Amino acid sequence: MTSFGQRKWRGIRKAEKAGRRARLSSFDLLLTFAVLSAALISTAWSQDPSCEIKPYAACSGVDLGSMDLSNADLAVARFEDANLETAQLVRADLSGAYLTDAILRRANLTDANLQGARLKNANLEAAILRRASLADARLDGANLRDVDAQKARFEGASLRNTDLSDSDLRGAVFTGARLSGANLEGANITGARFKGSEWQPAADLSGAIWINGVMCDSGSVGTCNQFAPQSDGLTLEDSSGLILRRAPIG
Repeated sequence: MTSFGQRKWRGIRKAEKAGRRARLSSFDLLLTFAVLSAALISTAWSQDPSCEIKPYAACSGVDLGSMDLSNADLAVARFEDANLETAQLVRADLSGAYLTDAILRRANLTDANLQGARLKNANLEAAILRRASLADARLDGANLRDVDAQKARFEGASLRNTDLSDSDLRGAVFTGARLSGANLEGANITGARFKGSEWQPAADLSGAIWINGVMCDSGSVGTCNQFAPQSDGLTLEDSSGLILRRAPIG
């Protein structure tokens, strides 16, 4: 091979090596980006690698604040002490989920299924629970202050000592619910149902603070103060549920 040919060949080989290095460099960059992205996603989802968004998930104590979990199937998942503040849980299935002490402030749970969920001492302040199903859920000691729970269903739920003050409970169903010691002061219960039927008991409101600040008598069921005619001129009227109205005094 001539000297010119050798120089040309060496130039071609050098160019090929440079091309390979460039390709490898691009691949390395893509690989690094993918690894970093996966790490960021993993960190965002959970600090626990066992936490997967699926039924029976083990996600206690994780930080899922502001995450979009709409339509997720999280039945019987464990979220004790988890942070779900402002999370999107629209139509999510959380039936039987463990949410004790969880933070769900301002979370959107519209149309969510929370049947049988454990929410003891959970913080749901200002959460959206429109049309959510909380039948047989355990909400003892939970903070539901200022929630939007229009047409939510609480049949058979345990809401002992739960804070429901200033909440929007229009059209909500509480038949068979246990509300002893609950705080309903300032709540809007227009069209809400507390009375029972032949097949379902009325709500238990013993010791609850009614929407006007009056404490329900011991043994009150269905209608707060139904056994307290001396309730300072307050009457209860049943019209597709219960509406508290101030009757004329004197």
